Amino acid sequence: MSSSRSGNEADAGPPPCPCGLRPGGLQQNVTFIHYQALTSALAQLLRSMGWKAEYILVDRSYGQSKHCALLVWVDGTPHLLDPGFLIVNPIHLKNEGEQEIRTSFNRLVLAPGESQNRVSLFAVRKGAKICRLTYKTSPVNTWTPTI
Repeated sequence: MSSSRSGNEADAGPPPCPCGLRPGGLQQNVTFIHYQALTSALAQLLRSMGWKAEYILVDRSYGQSKHCALLVWVDGTPHLLDPGFLIVNPIHLKNEGEQEIRTSFNRLVLAPGESQNRVSLFAVRKGAKICRLTYKTSPVNTWTPTI
């Protein structure tokens, strides 16, 4: 396979991602689309296996509803899955207190959000909790991303 690049590599911009998109100045949006596709694929896989899986919207520091995750229902109770944050084992969403989650990548804390039907996700780094996002725990039927 030959490279389509020529000339000064530094001026050529970022290489295309595996799906063929060239991020350029849209890196944040391209990343968002990838997480959406990953979550959508997981939802379809879970549904094909008979699980009830629903989308939930997620607020990020740079805007509302900029990420999505899944609620999967286990024994009639909602559990969180978020492949974009490497939460690939269902976490029971409890209404009280903080929950610590250890992934293969990092240590996370889920805590009740500022308002009802919200749960905030914190990453723990060097003992400090850093809020990464807030899940809106009410499922949505359809989702059109706001890019």
